[in-house]
Amino acid sequence: MFQLGFQTLDVRDEQLDLNITCNLFYPSISEEHSYQAGPFTIRLAEGGTPAPGDFPLIVISHGSGGSNWVYRELAAGLAKAGFVVCLPLHPFNNRFDNGWSVKPDNLKHRPRHLGLVAQYCQQNLPFVTPGKVGWAGHSVGGYSALCAGGAQSQWFTNGSNCYDPIMLMAPSLSCFLEGGEFSKVQGSVWVVQGDLDTDEDGQMLHWLTAQLSKITTDLVTDANHYSFLSPFPKALAHRVGVASKDVIGFDRPEFLRRLVHQSVSFFEELKT
Repeated sequence: MFQLGFQTLDVRDEQLDLNITCNLFYPSISEEHSYQAGPFTIRLAEGGTPAPGDFPLIVISHGSGGSNWVYRELAAGLAKAGFVVCLPLHPFNNRFDNGWSVKPDNLKHRPRHLGLVAQYCQQNLPFVTPGKVGWAGHSVGGYSALCAGGAQSQWFTNGSNCYDPIMLMAPSLSCFLEGGEFSKVQGSVWVVQGDLDTDEDGQMLHWLTAQLSKITTDLVTDANHYSFLSPFPKALAHRVGVASKDVIGFDRPEFLRRLVHQSVSFFEELKT
């Protein structure tokens, strides 16, 4: 088990003339310290020395209007297990600026930005193994990750077959209803969804399962759409509202510990 290294990156998008700010977690040999990221406290080695060698890359896409900090348990667990994890803050679809939340531009550029981030990391970070990439995403981030892994929609097309593993957490799949095409998704796909998510999402999951040959699904008892987010501090929970709440008896921290363990196993194929 490695220490948790951390740094921020700015990845340039020349097409839109903007920078994509990213959180990068990676295996490190430096000592961890308490780090304050807004309301969140996490132990990490800011600017820590990367562990010797190179490691597969996992790119995680957050949900609409969300933050790249709310998947910190998942990112930290993967990094400590020997993966480099990059979490972009999607331009115009985050908690600071959500102007694209219902616009087609969002569905067009989200997957493209994931590709730019992966390309940057592989070309500029010597501790990233070239050609070893996995994708993960929550909610509309699931749409983004699936597109980055080979799927096509009416807003985004992918040029070639893709064999990268893809982890989808409560994915928003309705984006694929018109023009969805999955023949180029050749990698393993793992979908995790709560049984308290909407009936429509459940029906869409059955539809996706019929489209893909290498797909496994896990339905989590008493989990809702937001159970995949890291817990919020008590002082913040009342402002966050539904995203911080679970049904009585559901243990979100314990669920996230299991999710980290399962995700490490799922992405292990990238190390071969």
